[in-house]
Amino acid sequence: GATQGKEASSHVAMEVALATQPNLVLVSEEISEKHMSLRDVVCLVADVICVRALHGKSYGTVIIPEGFLVAVPECRVMMGEIANLPQGCGVEQAMVLLSDFGKALLKSFPTYIQNQLLLYRMDNG
Repeated sequence: GATQGKEASSHVAMEVALATQPNLVLVSEEISEKHMSLRDVVCLVADVICVRALHGKSYGTVIIPEGFLVAVPECRVMMGEIANLPQGCGVEQAMVLLSDFGKALLKSFPTYIQNQLLLYRMDNG
């Protein structure tokens, strides 16, 4: 099921982390258990970047597992709405059909991510 896929992607992320020693690994299960919002996750990543910059390190690695957005509560709601859109629905049509919440959240992503979320829906819907 969907949980097995999420767990598998986090396991892959952890295996990659062991091999690469990144500065941050986002684990879907942890994000979900802590009910972290998208803002919380963005702040976590930004904090790691700022601390590294203070130490003169303007580089680093963050590992984000496949399907990560499903672990973020508000994204899970939006993706549920996207899953109910008609097949072949584009961004413009989605903006008409989504709730105000879903529309606002989808708009907060760059255009290429908006398109990917709708394509993902077409591949898995």
